[in-house]
Amino acid sequence: MPSNSPYITIPDPGATLPSIAAAVAALKQAVNILIVNSQGVAKSSNLQGASIFALQETIKNIPTGPPGLPGPEGPIGPVGPPSFPDAPIDGGYYGRVNATWGAVLPLTGGVITGPTYFQGSNLIGLYATSGNQRGILGGTGTSPGAVSWRWQLQLGDQIPESGSNSGSNFTLISIDDTGAVLSRPLNVNRATGVLTLSVAPTIALSPINATDDTAAATAGVPVGGVYRNGSVLMIRVT
Repeated sequence: MPSNSPYITIPDPGATLPSIAAAVAALKQAVNILIVNSQGVAKSSNLQGASIFALQETIKNIPTGPPGLPGPEGPIGPVGPPSFPDAPIDGGYYGRVNATWGAVLPLTGGVITGPTYFQGSNLIGLYATSGNQRGILGGTGTSPGAVSWRWQLQLGDQIPESGSNSGSNFTLISIDDTGAVLSRPLNVNRATGVLTLSVAPTIALSPINATDDTAAATAGVPVGGVYRNGSVLMIRVT
């Protein structure tokens, strides 16, 4: 019989026709049956021709019974990888580091509690539109909300850039106990490079007295070093 036949093949065991007929009667309520001999030819005897096909059609049209009960549960699969705990729920920011959670700094800013290093040739950039300060603060306190700032180093002050290299000057500012500007002890004009000190500098050691750069060089003052010509402070440039 073809492999896709809707019938169950019962080989002819050589039994008498009544025995085969009895088998058909017992099974016809459950399955589609076609009786064949060992050569795959339909049994002739008393079930010939139309009788066999009528039996086929009768059995084929028997209604399908209800589905059977579910089969047994399959075997348990292999154990999966261990679950990873969620990050702490404390308002902080965390990232995975070597199968643990480590505190991280969000891109919007935050607080770093330990030393920070930048290895190799690096730059730290501070930028803003013209007329806005770009600076670094130093103060006294325990947290950003409880700190009193004492110094501000402006790497570009609030003076607008109006052309010809004006504005965005370098300024060092001191701050008093109330948070107000105390003084601007040092300022460097970006356009001219002129350094301005708010008060006269005090030099603890008396510099070498020389009439000019040549004399200062002879006395051992290096280029860029300070010497005095009487009561006037000089800087050796040659």
